[in-house]
Amino acid sequence: MTERNLFWFVVGAIFGSVVIYYLPTEPAFAATANSGDKFSMCTVRTSVGASEAIFVLDQVTGRLLGAQHSLQRQAFHQLYQRNLAADFGVTDNARYVMVSGDIQTGGGGGSAPPAQGAIYVAELNAGVVFMYGFTMSPAGQGGPPRDLIPLASFPFRGN
Repeated sequence: MTERNLFWFVVGAIFGSVVIYYLPTEPAFAATANSGDKFSMCTVRTSVGASEAIFVLDQVTGRLLGAQHSLQRQAFHQLYQRNLAADFGVTDNARYVMVSGDIQTGGGGGSAPPAQGAIYVAELNAGVVFMYGFTMSPAGQGGPPRDLIPLASFPFRGN
């Protein structure tokens, strides 16, 4: 009886190992976002094999600032910026919410390919959601701050 149980245990272990080896795996992505009264932060995917970018929204001024991390330099090297208050047309008592997500990009070519992530920002008073994208710096090169690019928007509240 013991030999029979051992036989089936070994057969099951081998079968399980073969199944695990040949089944495709899905990578785990964990974009994060967090908010306080005066600021919000989120991480955004840049590209496969590259570090994420981090974005901070100053809810008092309506400025969205970010930085791309370089694996070569082990430091932040490319800065991004956007004046959200101007985009949403709000001056006082703005109430923002920000998250990130993955997007399918059309390539872009050139020396500055688009990131594979986007930033979604909604403002309660304006009742609009904007999606912002950004281009990445090649191979750890920096440069002056780049503007975030509004890719799309939609109203979530009828005016």
